[in-house]
Amino acid sequence: MPSQDWIEANRAKWKYRGQERPPFAIAPQPGQESVWDYPRPPRLSPDFREVVVRLGSVEIARSSRTIRVLETASPPTFYIPPDDVTMNAIERAAGGSLCEWKGQAAYWAVTVPGQRLERVG
Repeated sequence: MPSQDWIEANRAKWKYRGQERPPFAIAPQPGQESVWDYPRPPRLSPDFREVVVRLGSVEIARSSRTIRVLETASPPTFYIPPDDVTMNAIERAAGGSLCEWKGQAAYWAVTVPGQRLERVG
């Protein structure tokens, strides 16, 4: 677990936190969103649209109860409940990362007959 000093130092590096769009950002058109309007720290929004994840013809996950994470300068990310994932198609992959807002992350690989994709989840 990172120290509070590490967390605060990394949080302080962010100039844009969703309060204003940087001058280089393109304004969204009607019906669009700008990643520069998303907040920092991230906003967690329940999303009830159906999300389907496939590798080729193999369905890896299907859910209508995801959490959509909206974070400044990042594309929306959908977190899928484990109960909605075909767990025998995924396994822990090498590596991980640490976000000063979201904490520790583990990476996942997807394996289907004849194909394996590393660090895709």
